[in-house]
Amino acid sequence: MTTAALEKSVEKTEKATTSSPGSAATATATPTRRTDRKSILVGFDLGTNKSCILTGPSGSTDIAASKIVSSVVGYVRDGIVDGIIAGNASILYGDDALRNVLHVNLVAPLDRGVIKHRDAARDLLQHIRTLADPSGTAEIRAVVGIPPTPMNRPGKTSASAPPGFSTASC
Repeated sequence: MTTAALEKSVEKTEKATTSSPGSAATATATPTRRTDRKSILVGFDLGTNKSCILTGPSGSTDIAASKIVSSVVGYVRDGIVDGIIAGNASILYGDDALRNVLHVNLVAPLDRGVIKHRDAARDLLQHIRTLADPSGTAEIRAVVGIPPTPMNRPGKTSASAPPGFSTASC
């Protein structure tokens, strides 16, 4: 998009938002989709013990990544000397965390299918996102499976999805 076209787009949006509802010049601004980013399709199964991820480019049947990760996060303990942990990382994930069990505080984000440690769950999901798209620039379109809980077993209904999420039944 050229600078001139971008400026015209901004002017139209400003006019649409500053016009009064009763005026004839009222226009509705339509949201635009970012098409300059690549899109990655992700299938993700968040498990209590293991999490699985399968990724591929949009519009293709090719598989770019297929990984199984232990659902555990290891936070490096204070006082660990530089060089003990590869890359002096402060957080380890999956099997790396399990291999360094003497040097980390292990946290399992899920307990019987329910998120028990929110920060650890966030850190694990961010790690999974980097596995799907190491550059961190692609648009992620994902289907996420979670362990069954009393509220999402067949025949039961949950009250509502968390803010920002939608649910679909198969």
